[in-house]
Amino acid sequence: MDNRQIAFRVDASTKIGTGHFMRCFTLATELLKQGAKVCFVCRHILPPLAYLLKQHGIGLKQLPSPNTPLAITFDTDTYADWLGTNQLVDAEATIEVLSGTKTTWLIVDHYALDHRWETKLKACTEKIMVIDDLGNRKHGCDLLLDQNYYHDDINPYSDLVTNDCQLLIGPRYALLRPEFRQLRNQIKQRNHEVQRVLIFFGGVDTGDMTSIAIEALSMLKELSFMVDVVIGNTHPNKENIISICQQLGYHCHVQTNKMAELIAQADLCIGAGGSATWERCALGLPSITFVVAENQQELTKNAARACLIYAPTPSKNLVETIRLHFTALYNNALLREYISRKSMQLVDAEGALRVVKELNL
Repeated sequence: MDNRQIAFRVDASTKIGTGHFMRCFTLATELLKQGAKVCFVCRHILPPLAYLLKQHGIGLKQLPSPNTPLAITFDTDTYADWLGTNQLVDAEATIEVLSGTKTTWLIVDHYALDHRWETKLKACTEKIMVIDDLGNRKHGCDLLLDQNYYHDDINPYSDLVTNDCQLLIGPRYALLRPEFRQLRNQIKQRNHEVQRVLIFFGGVDTGDMTSIAIEALSMLKELSFMVDVVIGNTHPNKENIISICQQLGYHCHVQTNKMAELIAQADLCIGAGGSATWERCALGLPSITFVVAENQQELTKNAARACLIYAPTPSKNLVETIRLHFTALYNNALLREYISRKSMQLVDAEGALRVVKELNL
């Protein structure tokens, strides 16, 4: 396997967020353990994430800023502007940076790319894997992974891929880091009182839901609990959040590498939908979950239907929404225990190992 080269095409920015990058990074580190050579191909990447790749010996091939205008008819979908150019230009640039290396697998995690881009890249890789969770466009790939839960086992890709494309659907394939597997064996269902609360709205949180949640909890002076707040280094309100946490006696963690430990220690979470949902489920942490991006709508709805999360309908006054629903769940130990049990039954934190096995390296 030492000659196997795996390339990831993924971006991370304040607009895109960090979730796509982190699930690719999780899979990449598992592939490194198997002896594969791994590189990331990115047009947009936040500096802390570029440093993370360097720390783990993962190559980074940066795509240049294009001169071609975005408004070309090649792209018409909602997420086209995430790319910074059109698919044709991006495909040609990716082919150029991968030239000279016969890639075994090209793994693509990008809402702005579809079968047109993938078809052009087939010339420089043996196989293509796509990570997706929208089910809204055609793909020309050999393997497709969607780690989201679908109600009634619905397959959203039946008409979007070829018959010979292998599908890995559901949170049994959720790409969770090794520490989640390790801590899971020490976790029991949350069936005791709430002593520690976790606030986490993703690595970017452009809408600053973190500050809203902090304000809501600060009003609950009649309740007693510790609070951990997690934000990314590029959070738009970072300094103010750090200051408020100091005033309130909350613990603020900036760009932490101890996410699994914080989830394991908490009894209740307030956070965003998206891939972090499966991290919390794997460790049985009941969560009050809010949609903060359009692509989280379906995931959050299906997970709530399955009682894996608690997803209140937000009102215009989000502070009051959080305060009311937090109090309700805080005082409902049986519901917290039920959510904890259901989520741990569905997500076992072995997903990354299953995906590596399916790659047949």
